[in-house]
Order: sequence, then structure tokens, then C-alpha cells
Amino acid sequence: MTIGFSQVAQEQVLREYFSRGKQLSKHILSSIRDVLEECDIPFPNIWDQSVNGSTTAPFSDQLMLYIIGILSNLGMMTYGAGLSATMRRDISAMYGSFITKTGAYGEDGMALMIEKGWMEQPPQFIDHEKLAKGK
Repeated sequence: MTIGFSQVAQEQVLREYFSRGKQLSKHILSSIRDVLEECDIPFPNIWDQSVNGSTTAPFSDQLMLYIIGILSNLGMMTYGAGLSATMRRDISAMYGSFITKTGAYGEDGMALMIEKGWMEQPPQFIDHEKLAKGK
């Protein structure tokens, strides 16, 4: 999705964000492929060969950014489930790294949505010390 969205996004900053997601996905897939090959487990084909050359956006930039945000959250949830089920230390570390990198990517997407006025800032904790010092 990030490949296709980077081709069709109207705003340059979103094209760059989606391209960054493509690089993150490649890194994650490469890491998983390395572990599977090490264990002589076949790696399934990926679908990026089916991305066509269209530059016409099927969705608005706002919706595409929202979709990538949802997929980032689902990815972190899946890595967390894998982390809880594995007994290999190296794979646990790998999943932890995926969660950190995907979380940072998703947070940057959320910041873009807030910056563009497409989403309100999420609720924040009350900083009682700051309030007390302000009086």
C-alpha cells in the first residue's frame, strides 16, 4: 500500500512519508526472510509486484494517511502477539525493534494528520506540576 500511496499522494510531504513506510516494510520483510532462510523455511511471495503505474489517487490524501495509520497499529499489535508467543531471544529482540520502528512511523503519521487539521490532538495527561507552577 505504501508503494501505491507514494505514487498517487497529492502532497510531497505525504509522498515522502509513504516512501519511508515502503523502506520500513522492506527492512521488516528482509529481517523476517533472513530468519526463515536460516531455519530452511520457505518465504512466501510478496504482493508489491502487482502495484501498477497509476498516478491517479483512488482516495484522498487524508484517507490514505488514515489507512496507513490503522495498518501501522495493526502491525504493532501483530508483532506484540508474536513477541508474546516466541521463545527465541533473537526473534523477541527483532519483534521489539519492529514495534519501536513501526510505532515511531505511526506517530509521525498521526502528527501529520494533526498538523493538517485532519485529526484532533489525542487526549493528553494533565501535568499537575506545570499547573501548580503556573499559579
